[in-house]
Amino acid sequence: FRALHNASLLSFLSSAIHAAAPKTVLDLGSGHSACWASMVACKAGATRVVCYEAMRVRAEVLRKVLASNGMERKVAVIRCDIADQEGGASPPQRDHPADTLIV
Repeated sequence: FRALHNASLLSFLSSAIHAAAPKTVLDLGSGHSACWASMVACKAGATRVVCYEAMRVRAEVLRKVLASNGMERKVAVIRCDIADQEGGASPPQRDHPADTLIV
């Protein structure tokens, strides 16, 4: 959460996301930064962002914030703990191929 208050870090991350020119972004462990990172990815040209969040409350807040910013159609929030997947095969790898990963 402290990272969201560090202007130079946010500027660096924003530049990195824009430089990657993402089309499909996968955000694992979305948490507090997902709103920001998802919005930057959309502004950088991503047509689809999929956020995985294990905590129900965080997933709900994330959905509300994205909807209030008009991004609910580009950003999907899936409540799932990828660490609980059997054999290490996670749903993001199977169901949502992406060209950019945010962890």
